Amino acid sequence: MRFLPLDRMWERVEIAEANNDDDLFRTLMLYGENVLKLVMTGLAALLEDDHDRYRYKTHHRLVRADTLGEWVSALNDVASGLPSQQLKSRAPKEFQELTSRKRSGTWQYDCVRLLHKCLAGIEAEAGDLPSRVSATEWFGRFATLRNRTRGHGAPLSSECAALCPDLRQALILISENFSLFRRPWAVLRRNLSGKYRVTPLTPDSAPYAELRHSASYRYKDGVYIYVDGLHHVELLFTTPEAQDFFLPNGRFHKSGFELLSYVSARTQTGDHTKYMQPTEKLPISETQGKGELEFQGNCLGNLPPVHDDYVRRQLLEEELGRVLSDDRHPVVTLVGRGGIGKTWLALRVLHGLTTSERFATMIWFSARDIDLLPQGPKQVTAHILNQDDLAREYMRLVEFEESPPSSKEASKRFVRDLQGKDGEPTLFILDNFETVRNPLELYTWLDTYIRPPNKILITTRFREFKGDYPVEVAGMTESECHALIDSAVKKLGIVKLVKRGYRAELIKESDGHPYVIRMLLGEVAKTRIASKPRRIIAGNEDILDALFERTFLGLSPVARRIFMTLSCWHSTVPVLGLEAALLREENEKMDVQGGIEELSKSSMVEISRSSADGQLFVSIPLVALSFGEKKLLVSPMKSAIQADLEILQAFGAAQHTGIQHGIRPRIRRLFLYVAQQIEKGDGSLQQHTPMLEFVGRGYPEAWLMLADLQEEQGELESAKNSVRRFLEREPGGSSTAWTRLQNLCVKTEDWSGQAHALLEISELPEADLQKTSSCANTLNWLLHEGKLRLDTDEKRVVMTRMVRLMEERIEEFEATGDDYSRLAWLYLHLGRKKDAGECAHEGLQVDSQNEHCLRLLDRLGSP
Repeated sequence: MRFLPLDRMWERVEIAEANNDDDLFRTLMLYGENVLKLVMTGLAALLEDDHDRYRYKTHHRLVRADTLGEWVSALNDVASGLPSQQLKSRAPKEFQELTSRKRSGTWQYDCVRLLHKCLAGIEAEAGDLPSRVSATEWFGRFATLRNRTRGHGAPLSSECAALCPDLRQALILISENFSLFRRPWAVLRRNLSGKYRVTPLTPDSAPYAELRHSASYRYKDGVYIYVDGLHHVELLFTTPEAQDFFLPNGRFHKSGFELLSYVSARTQTGDHTKYMQPTEKLPISETQGKGELEFQGNCLGNLPPVHDDYVRRQLLEEELGRVLSDDRHPVVTLVGRGGIGKTWLALRVLHGLTTSERFATMIWFSARDIDLLPQGPKQVTAHILNQDDLAREYMRLVEFEESPPSSKEASKRFVRDLQGKDGEPTLFILDNFETVRNPLELYTWLDTYIRPPNKILITTRFREFKGDYPVEVAGMTESECHALIDSAVKKLGIVKLVKRGYRAELIKESDGHPYVIRMLLGEVAKTRIASKPRRIIAGNEDILDALFERTFLGLSPVARRIFMTLSCWHSTVPVLGLEAALLREENEKMDVQGGIEELSKSSMVEISRSSADGQLFVSIPLVALSFGEKKLLVSPMKSAIQADLEILQAFGAAQHTGIQHGIRPRIRRLFLYVAQQIEKGDGSLQQHTPMLEFVGRGYPEAWLMLADLQEEQGELESAKNSVRRFLEREPGGSSTAWTRLQNLCVKTEDWSGQAHALLEISELPEADLQKTSSCANTLNWLLHEGKLRLDTDEKRVVMTRMVRLMEERIEEFEATGDDYSRLAWLYLHLGRKKDAGECAHEGLQVDSQNEHCLRLLDRLGSP
């Protein structure tokens, strides 16, 4: 294998070569188109989407390119236009190979010469080839050849056949020599385990080895190229096993754009949503910091103003103000869902702190790329994208220079000031931290150098880092929601439309999400109808995407699977039930607990604990649910999720208030569902057993419910094992469970098991003399009937322990003649004849006519 997408296409060339010259020429031309598009998509992947948005502009152009000439023009722009500086620094070898003018004897010159020769064969005006050429000229000449033959020309078959040898050799030269095709390429698919399935596209796949063994990496599924790091080749698509490859082929329309496989000639439709934004420079965010430091209260700062209709959030403001004011916790994080109010909360607290003496300077950095405005989400320019941006902006602000020093010098100064070596305490604020290019790497850098009394405040939708002090921002309280609604309805002029019942519905369905409440009220103002909140939410896809898309894309496969499963059903779900459904035998093994924790950290779900039994329950807010429903429609996991949902629904639906009853009623519903399925013939107990056993490991009483099912199905040995599993999880045991085990042992003629159960029943704290004596009587009967023999040390230990228990109980309680007789018979079975006789005599002193004591003495020959 050299480069699999080209290898697969060359197989098609070889088949065409065996057919006829016409087929060979046509296939060689398709191979050339494939080469051009692979080069361009690979180079585009190496661009960064910086403030000038070169990466986005290039992709935006390519998905709309209806002609090969447009691809060539894009390639020339990347190689020699403004983006070329990025390419030169990122992939100097490729840049040099493309742009340097080479003489005869180099692969670049020879492949251009061969293509020039092909052009000369069909048009007289081809002219002479210069003595030095660059490889980029090859692509332009290929597009010309394509137009003269397949596009607008009509050459004879004989003419095309004559071109094949030179065209074939030219394609081989560029395919085998261009360095981009010798870089490590691979297809990444993240498994539910969090690790990656790596399918190499080139012989060298060493840079991807760690991804196969570690679940700590976060890359989107797709094709990647390694050039000093992994770069997503987002316009090259492949089948799961990398047997076919698809590239953009124009025809951009309202539903997508065409993807063409040059290997199989099949087409697909690409998702165009991410390429719908304009390419021009976007407006700045409404929360971008001021352009220069100025006095704000008692400190210098560039804080943007607080929103006019901000609604106070008293408890959160107090907590954030307190933790920012102390000398501990150098990094504080405000974390919560998109649009939940983190930024405005931070600004309200920060403006309040400007009147104190805590900080001499507050510097605000904005990474926000979407403003959630009343009229809907709008894209904006993210002011800070990476470490260099942060350092340069800091230097610009503190040095009052429009042209800051180099990135290296700026970083050095920023690191020094983070440590507080100069000046007075400074607070650094990074808003919308999740949108920076590598949040974990940037956080690690900041956390390494920040020192008290300086502090850092981060606002983010999710946090993959530790060591900070997190302040969770959830939905508004009911009183805060009412304050927000009061303000909004007056401003919108819809006071009479929003009645008390609708208010309550708004608060409930929005989960106290301030932006969602504003959006819902905005729709009421627009339509003059108080429509159902769920209907309004479902009809606003752009808002759902703005709130959740970025977070969803950052989730692991397991977390996405859990999120979409929960989105199928508007119910509060026991975590144990969710685990049982997802860990059924047909599913790939996955870390469900880890996925739930990830969703919780990303504020996509809410977790509650039942006061009844301490079990955890998970729920998903309505807005997130609507987003999840949309994602499920196009998810390849849809069928598997629906199978999981069937199990999950067996636990029964419940609202949040239902968790006060604990999980027991939900477990009983599950077992009832399984019993009904078995009765109807929809599967056997064995098929459901692994899931039910998992439930038992999380909720021990479920083992007894499983034992009921197994006993009903005649699986007595399995039922015994289930009861034992319950007793393992409940060390203190219970008289009911041990009695249950004893009865099952009788049914299976497991006399040793019965003896052990009798002993355990007798040792329970609540066991009195009557209970212990009854167990001793049964043991004596087993020995008398020959069902139990004292042929092992283990059995003799059981008998000895029972004797000790009887002795203790007789001393503690008022014993009858029968009690003494049972202890005496135990002595006798153990060969302790003297003790047996003395015990029988004691029994007769209590009951002189006790037949059992008399019979025992008669057997001993004692008067």
